[in-house]
This record gives sequence, C-alpha cells and structure tokens, in this order.
Amino acid sequence: MSVDIQQTAQLLALVQIGDNRRVDRATVSAWHDLVCELPIDDALEAVRAHRRETTDYLMPAHVIAGVKRIRGARLAAAPPPLPDVDPDDVAAYQARRHQMLAQIASGQTNPNQIGA
Repeated sequence: MSVDIQQTAQLLALVQIGDNRRVDRATVSAWHDLVCELPIDDALEAVRAHRRETTDYLMPAHVIAGVKRIRGARLAAAPPPLPDVDPDDVAAYQARRHQMLAQIASGQTNPNQIGA
C-alpha cells in the first residue's frame, strides 16, 4: 500500500521530531512526490532506523534506501519461494514467483505460508 498525503505528513512529523525542521504544505507535497510509492510502515521504520544509526540530516533518499534495506532483509531471511504453478509454464511460474517475492518483501505475509 502506498503512502497517501496524510501519511506523508505523519512521516514528516516523525522526521520533524528528530531535527526540529520546518514542515509546511510545500514540504509535505515535495516529500510526497518522492515517497508516495513506499509502504507507510516501512517508511516510518526507515526513519526510526536512520535516527538510530546516524546523525545525518534525513532526506527522502535516506527513507527510500531504508525501505529497500528493510525489504531486502525480509527477502534474505525468507526461504526461496516455490511457486505453486507448473514450472513448464515459464511465464506463469515467473509471474507467481514475482508475486510471492513481493508478498515476502512487504512483510504482510508469513514467508512460510505463501503458496500454502
């Protein structure tokens, strides 16, 4: 699920707590343009992780990179998915595998229950 404009404001409120930056409508709009494709829970965790790991001024690129790390860690920790379709149907097999990987990366599904 992508971030809506209210969730971008929520994200920036968390950012603001960390560095007292000025956040107005233009800031929310500019950030939203860059982070709107991210899942809100992952984006919030990326901000928290950034604050735990560095004192660098947080930018949208940090949040995007943080979400990629979060999703990559989920994929690395999960067993490789085995699609429940005929492997001779290469297109269907690849499509289902891609879908399963996206589910694992999102954190919304237990990797051991995918395809069950």
